[in-house]
Amino acid sequence: MTEVILMFLTLIMRDIFPFFPGNFAQLSGLFILLGLVLQFLTKKKDLKLPISPKILAFICVLIMSQIIVMSYNFLKMNYGTIPFYFEKFIAFILFVILTFYFFYNLFESKTSFRRFIQGIYLSSVFLFFILSAQFLFVTVGFCQPIVRFVGQFLELGWNQPGLGNYAKGSSVETLFRLNGLDQEPAYLAAHLAIVFLPFALAGILKKVNYFPRFKKAGFIFNWIVFLLALFFLVVSKTTTGLILCGVAIIAWILPFIYDRWFGLNGQQKVKLSVGIILGLAFSILLILKITYLRDIFNYFLLKKLGSYVSAHGDMARSGGTIGLWRTFIHYPLFGVGDNFTAPFLLEFIPQYLRQTKFYLNTLLPERFFPVLSIILGLLAKYGLVIMSIVGIWWKNLWEFLQRRSSVMYQQSVKKQISKNESWENAIFPAFIFFTLFYLLSSIAAFSYNFPCYVFMLMFFVVYRSQEKG
Repeated sequence: MTEVILMFLTLIMRDIFPFFPGNFAQLSGLFILLGLVLQFLTKKKDLKLPISPKILAFICVLIMSQIIVMSYNFLKMNYGTIPFYFEKFIAFILFVILTFYFFYNLFESKTSFRRFIQGIYLSSVFLFFILSAQFLFVTVGFCQPIVRFVGQFLELGWNQPGLGNYAKGSSVETLFRLNGLDQEPAYLAAHLAIVFLPFALAGILKKVNYFPRFKKAGFIFNWIVFLLALFFLVVSKTTTGLILCGVAIIAWILPFIYDRWFGLNGQQKVKLSVGIILGLAFSILLILKITYLRDIFNYFLLKKLGSYVSAHGDMARSGGTIGLWRTFIHYPLFGVGDNFTAPFLLEFIPQYLRQTKFYLNTLLPERFFPVLSIILGLLAKYGLVIMSIVGIWWKNLWEFLQRRSSVMYQQSVKKQISKNESWENAIFPAFIFFTLFYLLSSIAAFSYNFPCYVFMLMFFVVYRSQEKG
């Protein structure tokens, strides 16, 4: 039952073992290391370590290109320390490779894959409990002991818990915004959408039950996770959450309408259209009437989409985006190196940001500028060559899962697979939603390389590897 607890471990994002680099400092990272050691000791002869020559060549090109650009930029900019940044970079590459091998030897049957999905649902129970406590504290002041305990011992912060917004133990107590176990509400929104929505949405659309023992009740779990995730995306008070919530609803409604539209007569189409319009009108009325919801949409969506810059965060975001784009334009092929974007951002940000106290008193003295757009950040770090190869690899994974989905659909139509195997019909739609939400979240900032996202990706990668044999 190891597969079931994997995603639960990724919820604990704090560095439990700070003497290990990168993701290995987290609980899930150490679990991967110990799991591989245990697999080696127990399986030995049966341990499978497949090696793809293309992937091996790509890793070599990636590492060599990063060594060169890091060394060059270190000498040019005199920024940071090469061993420290290279250690973090290598730690992530190693974490991805070891996670793949651990998953490859762990997922020995289709049941193992289904248990992993069940683990996502079970881990959502823990996260939704924490979010419920945070919501009750923010709205009516209840559950402060739980919120404070989570903030002091579980919640991931930018600095140590005694600093800044974490002085009381949790940023929830100072900012009055939900962030679950993540650093910020926007990071929580990405976490909810990328990890918990894909299989819930796919399960609803494909009418899949990941818990066959519960029979009809198993289908309800999809709706529970879907609706609760949407609810917390809204009340987390973040632009990212509102956008992801809207996209998730559209992703559910469009296939639902498409599947039924062509089978309806004229009168039924009119009724469906009226029902959709009334549903939208009711939702808008609900937002307008409930002050809490109205304030959320007003301050975190409408004003953010307006044509003004209101605060340091907005100025840093717009200026940082321009800076990342200019960095990529100047170093398009292999980028400036992992963790080396800060000095270039300080060089390429627009003039209006250089004149602010935020830049003069905070950014410039520390020679630091955060990456506030993951997509542009990856292009600036690794360049077009590396990112193009990743894009081609992702496309190949997409096409394989699509072909496999077509085969599964034909088998299900011909009743060549049992109900216990029909859940595989949800894998390709789940991968579509995973990709969609990951890309949308990457427009802004989130912990894109944390174990929870690596585990999700490795699920699909190992599924392809096992199916290809």
